[in-house]
Amino acid sequence: MVITIGSSTSISSSSWTTSLFSLVLAGLSLAVAASLAIKSPTAKAPNDNHSGRNARRIRIACLGNSIQYYNDCPRLLERMLQEAAGGYYDEVYQNSCLRGGASIISLWEQGNGMRNKFRTHNALRPDGSYDIGAPTVKSLLEDKDHNKRFDFVVINDHTQSPAREASRTETVNLLKEDYVPLMVQSGATPVFLQTAAYRKVDIRGTSDLGDFDHYTKLLTEGYLLYKEKVDQAMKELNPLSTQSTRIAPVGLAYARIYHSDQELWKQLYDGDNFHPSPHGTLLQAFVLYITMTQQEPPTSYDAATWWERARRMQPPLEFPLPLPTKDDAEVLRKVAIDVCQTSNLLAKVV
Repeated sequence: MVITIGSSTSISSSSWTTSLFSLVLAGLSLAVAASLAIKSPTAKAPNDNHSGRNARRIRIACLGNSIQYYNDCPRLLERMLQEAAGGYYDEVYQNSCLRGGASIISLWEQGNGMRNKFRTHNALRPDGSYDIGAPTVKSLLEDKDHNKRFDFVVINDHTQSPAREASRTETVNLLKEDYVPLMVQSGATPVFLQTAAYRKVDIRGTSDLGDFDHYTKLLTEGYLLYKEKVDQAMKELNPLSTQSTRIAPVGLAYARIYHSDQELWKQLYDGDNFHPSPHGTLLQAFVLYITMTQQEPPTSYDAATWWERARRMQPPLEFPLPLPTKDDAEVLRKVAIDVCQTSNLLAKVV
């Protein structure tokens, strides 16, 4: 099967489509927002007022752990949105509450953990303070100033939590009790970042999660459950609300490459076999961009400028990993488009 998206080059994906179809049968039809139509980056951005707020402004909150702070995905995504077609957005803003090793539960309980990790030159503000993000999830999301509310809230869990039934249940309970009221109050669209299965089998206590494909399937099922329960809870709190959770299928984008290009797949990971490399973070940001804007990501990638404001890349004692080249970026961009589009197309078949 060959899938052609917009003006992009056709991508052969027969084995990938078969694998993805099996995941769709397990419930992937919920994973991508209904009727997602990915538009070319040359098309005008959608006239969506994001719950009544100015469509030419986009504000994003990022909640999660090192899957986001490695290579500073929030600032990379911010730069990508600034590069949107025709300079569409007048204002692009992101803020975060991140903590290494955190789950959705522990992030709520312990709050920001970036005081030392983001104490870098690029995080330094003119007043001498450091841009480390908000101290807690609540302080980040509860601002009652209408003009400061977020349009999207990107959330990732500890990569093992959605894959296990017990931690799924605990997480759903906390999401409903603590996160959902803030989501409803803010009117922001929740976006669950489906993380990728680990590169190496049986590390960090994951022997019960199986091989890469099985681990990916468990993660998909877990995030689908989060979406289902969060959507139900938001509707119960506000029956008139049109809020609906989205899932950014980053883990499925990794799986797409796993089944088509093993060498590139290996490049998506840091040397520890589970954190993202710059290649992995760029793929992650492309998928998030599509999930939020329903647009193809910009083609203006420049390694010299897109990463220049990163507050942190890999840990300081590690040898720096290479940045994606422009050719690498275009491959990753097309994969992100392919996965988001294919997920939606297959969902309509089920």
